[in-house]
Amino acid sequence: MRFVDYRITNPPFKLAEPFFHKMYAESRLGVGMLVRTLWLENGGRYDRIFSRTPPTSITVLSDRMSACKGAVVRHNSPFMSHTWFWWDKKDIGECKVQWFPTGTQQRYERDEDYD
Repeated sequence: MRFVDYRITNPPFKLAEPFFHKMYAESRLGVGMLVRTLWLENGGRYDRIFSRTPPTSITVLSDRMSACKGAVVRHNSPFMSHTWFWWDKKDIGECKVQWFPTGTQQRYERDEDYD
């Protein structure tokens, strides 16, 4: 097992839970995951993850992301709602919920971000 300080990823949605368990076990300080917002909506996931290791913060993207087969695309209709989940192993306590403001992606994207 290779330990690192942080593991941050955008896992395949169907594999997000196994990704979390492996990443959390192998990180010293924390984990960050960008997943669909509906990842919040699962009683089984609550029992297996959130009740035992609640996130430190949840950051919702106010705008939906344009995506197509695992890639962010510039001119596709935005249809997926995404959220960042963060676990800070040194700050276990109440989860903070926050939002990236509308237009955040446009402020930070560059032409070379797209194929």
